[in-house]
Amino acid sequence: MGDEFFFDLFAALVEHGRHIAVNLDVWGGDLRSNHHLADVLGLLYLGLCLPESGQAAAWRTRALDAVVREIDSQVLADGVDFQSSVPYHRLVTEMFLSAAGLCRHHAVPLPPAFWRRLSKMLDFAMACTKPNGLAPQVGEADDGRLHVLSRCGAADPRDHRHLPAVGAMLLGREDWWAAAGPA
Repeated sequence: MGDEFFFDLFAALVEHGRHIAVNLDVWGGDLRSNHHLADVLGLLYLGLCLPESGQAAAWRTRALDAVVREIDSQVLADGVDFQSSVPYHRLVTEMFLSAAGLCRHHAVPLPPAFWRRLSKMLDFAMACTKPNGLAPQVGEADDGRLHVLSRCGAADPRDHRHLPAVGAMLLGREDWWAAAGPA
């Protein structure tokens, strides 16, 4: 691929960032869900990974503030996603894990309260996952995923073992490594 491809890709990513920044998904004026979090995460990726863009600093600042706010807003104090759905809990946990990993990679600190709430999310995922790695389908689901890194199309969406695997890498919890199985 030549330079022209990368210039076009960069331009497309910047355009997507501009669109996301003015179209964050908020329902009824103030209700924010996993859709809003996905938008914010997109801005975080663009803000951290495209520093050449004139908007990157603003996207990064806005997204970091929102990620920290949303973990408190969308995740209850016990670590469970407010949508009362195990599948959506998986998706939102993936998004917060991705934000945490991206920030760590770019040496961007997140507050201790963020890490504590994320840890509780992973504890809940572990508590509701059976030894075979499958979690119950409680609540609505669309089987949405953030990153499918293996067995695309063949993985059982009820298998949540990838969550403790990523959590163990970020937070160093041995019990999560043990629960990750082949993940």
